[in-house]
Amino acid sequence: RAATVRCMSDEALQVDHFTHVGQWKTYGDLAHHQESKFQIQTFNKISPIGLGKFDTEKYDVKMQGEEANHAHAILLRSHKLQEEEVSLTVRAIARCGAGTNNVPVARMT
Repeated sequence: RAATVRCMSDEALQVDHFTHVGQWKTYGDLAHHQESKFQIQTFNKISPIGLGKFDTEKYDVKMQGEEANHAHAILLRSHKLQEEEVSLTVRAIARCGAGTNNVPVARMT
């Protein structure tokens, strides 16, 4: 069966999907799986006091200019965020300040 889903463009996308009945499939070696850290990408200079709130055992904070290939979240201040800068792994965008005029909110929701 086909469904129409909203994607990060203005065009509708047809996606085939089905309901899986039976057991869940597992991929990889679950016996040796290690939980990885959440990766946070920053733009602009963010206060080290605020960044210090993130437990280094759970979070990998990438400072501006450092490569963040699989960021789960973005922190920014005045940086005008472009859609191309947001990887598909990002689940949250936070503005460290007031307002959201530099975040494309409609495109990210």
